[in-house]
Amino acid sequence: MSKDYSIGELREFLDTLIDNDDLNLSTARNIKNSTILLINSYIDGELVDEDTDVRELDVDLLITDHFRNAEAPPSTATVQAYKSRYLSAIERFLDYKKAEKKMSDDEHPVRVVPPRIRRSFASKPVTVLNSEVRGDIETIDVPIPIRPGMILTIPGIPTDLTNEEAERIASILKVYARPK
Repeated sequence: MSKDYSIGELREFLDTLIDNDDLNLSTARNIKNSTILLINSYIDGELVDEDTDVRELDVDLLITDHFRNAEAPPSTATVQAYKSRYLSAIERFLDYKKAEKKMSDDEHPVRVVPPRIRRSFASKPVTVLNSEVRGDIETIDVPIPIRPGMILTIPGIPTDLTNEEAERIASILKVYARPK
């Protein structure tokens, strides 16, 4: 067990994750909150010790324990989201620790910045629809990335869309959102 890779050190790292310019704020918050929920779990009835090496933790056991007393079992998507966020936090933490160790070994230390992880999502190009079908108003199909691997395409958006019209569309979509 190494104190450098302890749960306590991971918690400190997670507190700095939100200040990371390389990460979207809501993504950083989701990674942090999901990971903290999981590391606050019990494994086989025992609370995980703050000095426990995070490399020794089994994410599947943490998730199982976290949802043990849930009224309904979590969906596969929920389990996958927690697992993905936890593994992302651990990967970033280990990269941070590796860079931190390299910095302490160097004669001229530099500021440690965790590497940026870029993900690309397949997206449809924005296309102009047939103006004859829509009358005199030129329209476009607008692809909106909702979540990884899912893109919502809204057809028939006028190219001269006003803020008021955009707000009306947004308010209609909000009706369909499920509360967290």
